[in-house]
Amino acid sequence: QHHQKAIEEFQQALDIDPKYYEASNNLALEYLRAGQSDLAISTFVRLTKEDPKHVLAFDNLAIILCELKRYPEAELYASRAYAMHPFSYKAAFAFGSALVLQGRKTPEAMQALRYASARYPQASALLSP
Repeated sequence: QHHQKAIEEFQQALDIDPKYYEASNNLALEYLRAGQSDLAISTFVRLTKEDPKHVLAFDNLAIILCELKRYPEAELYASRAYAMHPFSYKAAFAFGSALVLQGRKTPEAMQALRYASARYPQASALLSP
């Protein structure tokens, strides 16, 4: 119920200002919370194309794709986010997770997860053998 109201309000904000990046990002997150993962993903993909220098949509999209076990796609977006913002805990977590969850415990993935573990306790679990 609350998610549907939030979706409507973000859509109204975007009717006023279609370039309102944060509203689009939050709309995608509300789609996800409302169980509409396809709409969330398509909204994030659109955001990555509209503003390819804004790391937030890349991070969020990569994490959602990991949660959906779509690891190769997650890796694509996570690697872009991590390259853009190597000191982002979220980007490091997404990048390391996308690789390790595909069975690729590369030195880069492990380094990213060690860094991310300062903010994301679940990163530590992916570091264990």
